[in-house]
Amino acid sequence: GCESEFSAPVQVTVHELPSIGMIQGEQNLCIGVQTTLANITPGGVWGSDDVSIASIDAASGQLLALSAGLVRIHYTITNTSTGCSNSSSKMITVYPAVTVGVIQGAAAVHLGSATQYTNSTIGGQWTSSN
Repeated sequence: GCESEFSAPVQVTVHELPSIGMIQGEQNLCIGVQTTLANITPGGVWGSDDVSIASIDAASGQLLALSAGLVRIHYTITNTSTGCSNSSSKMITVYPAVTVGVIQGAAAVHLGSATQYTNSTIGGQWTSSN
């Protein structure tokens, strides 16, 4: 039942966390799209919390959207002399690819005449390359 208080001085060194910038780049992607993310702080390592949704090259930040979902991408800087690390993260949404039906209609049209094209996919926008 005896209590005693002992104290001894202990020297503790507290190191600052390395500074790190925000992740720059696309936030919404479709399956199959590749993009490169960036950070103004050099020397970091890229990572993905779910490589089945999006994989990312650890050195370059090149990201590939693989399946629909939400994934956290992170960029980590480590001070090699202190061992302290700091991370920045960004949520990326990967959407399913849109499937478009085959365009139906004439393959050739005479100058001055009109034709109509159809597609079974609703909600698209018609454009011409020329």
